[in-house]
Amino acid sequence: MTEMHVSQIEGITVVKLVGELTHVGTPSIERGFILTIGALERAVVDLAGVTLITTPGITLLIAADRQLRHKGGMLVVTGVTGMVEEVLLDRCRLDAVLNLATDVPAGVKLALGKSQ
Repeated sequence: MTEMHVSQIEGITVVKLVGELTHVGTPSIERGFILTIGALERAVVDLAGVTLITTPGITLLIAADRQLRHKGGMLVVTGVTGMVEEVLLDRCRLDAVLNLATDVPAGVKLALGKSQ
């Protein structure tokens, strides 16, 4: 089962996702994720706890990024390692599309417009 945990760091909402962002796992957090991101200008999505990502998860991230950019905001994705890194960066080359940071503190700095 995929889980979503929301917290605040320096006024930036951090959405930590845990589990698999697949056709099975994504629907369990999709509504809450969309509502949370939709209410924000800037957010950090932490994928450190995500073990697998497929098309539904990728679509969720791209849609969230597009939604915040449309409002003049920013989505930062952190914790991209292992299989998730292979899919997002090596296969899909989403590093050219998404704002990436190594970890949550670096993501918060980027979202705040501070130099890393």
